[in-house]
Amino acid sequence: MFLVKGNSLRINVRTLVEFVLRSGDLDLRKGGGVSPQAMQEGTRIHQKLQKHRREEFSDYAPETAFSEEFPIEEVSVLLEGRADGVFTDTDGVICIEEIKGMYSDVQRMEEPVPVHLAQAVCYAKMKADEDGLSAARIMMTYVNLDSEECHPFRFDFTEEELNAAFDKIMERFRPWVLRVVRHREERNLSLAKLPFPYPYRAGQKDVVVSVYKAIRMQKNLFIEAPTGIGKTLSTMYPAVCSMGQGLGEKVFYLTAKTTTRGVAGEAATLLQKAGMKAGAIILTAKEKICMSEGVCDPEHCPFAKGHFDRVLDATYELVMNEEMITPEILKEYAEKHMVCPFELGLDASLWVDVIIGDYNHVFDPRAKLARYFGEEVSKGDYLFLIDEAHNLVERARDMYSAEISLHALQEAKKHYREFSPLLSRDVQAVIRRMERLRTECGSFAEVGVNEAESAAAEIGKIYTDLLRYEEAHPYFSDPEGAEFRFLWRDYLDVFESVLEDGEDYRIYAKEQEGDFILRMYCVSPAWNLKQYLDKGNTAIFFSATFLPMRYYKEVLTGHNEDYAIYVPSPFDTGRRMLLFAEDVTTKYTRRNRSEYEKITEYLKKIVTARYGNYLAFVPSFAYLEALWEVIDERFEADDVPVEVILQEPSMGEKLRGEFLEMFREERKDHSLLGICVLGGVFSEGIDLTGEQLIGVAVIGNGLPMVCPERDLLRDYYDGQGLNGFDYAYRFPGLNKVLQSAGRLIRTESDEGVIALLEERFLSRDYEGLYPKEWEEGSRVIRLEELDGVLDYFWKNRSRSEGS
Repeated sequence: MFLVKGNSLRINVRTLVEFVLRSGDLDLRKGGGVSPQAMQEGTRIHQKLQKHRREEFSDYAPETAFSEEFPIEEVSVLLEGRADGVFTDTDGVICIEEIKGMYSDVQRMEEPVPVHLAQAVCYAKMKADEDGLSAARIMMTYVNLDSEECHPFRFDFTEEELNAAFDKIMERFRPWVLRVVRHREERNLSLAKLPFPYPYRAGQKDVVVSVYKAIRMQKNLFIEAPTGIGKTLSTMYPAVCSMGQGLGEKVFYLTAKTTTRGVAGEAATLLQKAGMKAGAIILTAKEKICMSEGVCDPEHCPFAKGHFDRVLDATYELVMNEEMITPEILKEYAEKHMVCPFELGLDASLWVDVIIGDYNHVFDPRAKLARYFGEEVSKGDYLFLIDEAHNLVERARDMYSAEISLHALQEAKKHYREFSPLLSRDVQAVIRRMERLRTECGSFAEVGVNEAESAAAEIGKIYTDLLRYEEAHPYFSDPEGAEFRFLWRDYLDVFESVLEDGEDYRIYAKEQEGDFILRMYCVSPAWNLKQYLDKGNTAIFFSATFLPMRYYKEVLTGHNEDYAIYVPSPFDTGRRMLLFAEDVTTKYTRRNRSEYEKITEYLKKIVTARYGNYLAFVPSFAYLEALWEVIDERFEADDVPVEVILQEPSMGEKLRGEFLEMFREERKDHSLLGICVLGGVFSEGIDLTGEQLIGVAVIGNGLPMVCPERDLLRDYYDGQGLNGFDYAYRFPGLNKVLQSAGRLIRTESDEGVIALLEERFLSRDYEGLYPKEWEEGSRVIRLEELDGVLDYFWKNRSRSEGS
């Protein structure tokens, strides 16, 4: 939004007037954005009208840039912008023209939009100052994009009137200017003497120093560091200190999960208690903070009614009084001022120093914070801290992919038929294309970019005609059609990326559970991520499972020369037993009763060697069901003293909480065995320490299921001269294994057994892929050796009294 350097603040005219002059209701029923066709039409109309003006006025200057500094007490505000046109009118008065294209009937307009007029006032003021004018004229020209009919509004200003109108705008911005500059000075003074809150743990100082160096050099950094050393604090501390040295202006701490955002918030609070005078906010999804059941329109939501009339005051009070802004605090202020808490959070983020949010707040073209990462926004001094960054690989692929389905198109046609035969016909054109593809492609086929392009043209027509309809019917409300609007918008956005970076996309059509889809699949997200990473100075990627590092560098940035550090585990390897079983596997050719019985026997021996809480991870729910049949039968027949609980598909937050609560109990006369799915909700992001977990068994190597989409990934990376099977299957599978094994040994006092029940882990394909600390204290075993190995470990490493 703005750039602050010392006592100077730089801001764009449009940004300024939109910030201080917003008014009225919040109404998100119609979504946002325009279609590429509408953007092209808008550009065409601008250029056509500007050409006509040049023929009419010999000195007409299109796209005239302005820049001027204005003092507000000790602060110098640099205001910049570009007027659509400047010329000398027939009576000799200098005229500033602003052109706005729209689909609605411009002749019905009684006055210009106040924000548009204020924008022109700023340009006229700067032109008057530049040329010493005693008077100026403003012409607001509204143009219908279909008929090209124009409706101009003209306003004449004396020098005094122009100054008064401009001063009114700047006066509303005054408290914000003083607040941001004075806060920045106080913040930087506090950061210059900010101590690290605790004595450094082993490995922490290495992380702190490496992060600071990367920020100073404006380089990306990848960090592989074990859970338990304090990665959150070790990355946030040098990042905020760097702000105090002018190496950045805002820190974005990005995570994949709500729980991790809470941990980041605790780290920021800890630094604030240590003396940091920097504001922080935790952003959350709209549906999690909405106080009106997700209805964003003034007719049904009292917080949307008049939202913009009150939000400026609400934001100012919030940022002046709260250092750590949580979702709960946002709700409190939103209720007090009767504004939308989600939108209040977005506005407040402009005035804090640390923004804690999800990956999609920065990287997702549909959900990004447009005020920082919109196409029209230039580079900022941002520092990105990307936690659990191994998750960003698949998240990014999803962010930059899009699809349309035949079923969704048929539903859209039925929906639009109720009020617009034209929109219904538009959708039918895409349906015909999809039906033809279905006949030609069968169950799966790659298709050319021409198919995606033709579909984009037809979907673009749907979107443009929808905009026309909405502008022609100002009171039209279509909340039921929101999903279709997003579908069109997503497809068009991704197709723009396909045009720019087609080599990193594969386009295919396939049958899917009775439906038929056309999908633009982003096989390599590095180029798309780069468009957002380039908006900042430095990105720090960190994870406890970043192996092999070259894989994550290739997929996330495409730069193998990015800095990287590996922080070894500080925990005593003598407190854990790592077992590699050489006589079991989950290969499809050996998924039979005999193999399930052997794995069951492994689990039986592990959970009875010492009573306690255990987790076992299996390849899939189908495998879990098959294995459970044998476990249930054998454990009951052998009267094994163990309680078994199973992960279920689509477990909600309540059920997940109940599942984990079972591990809070200490076991004295029996064991608890939780059986979960590799890569599922319990394989990462849960923290079971001490007696809450004393053993983990990983069954299988985690390879994703073989499917055409994964094979497209394999073929793509083969074509890049890399090992495609590794990139599509082995490395993603290994990450799931490492994450699951990482549920054990999370503090210095933890101990237990990790059993990898898959003979393929001992093959040469996995050499060099494991954490370095796994080289010590590991053992290859067979089932008949297990009792003795476990007995020796627990007798010599037990924490129990008298050991």
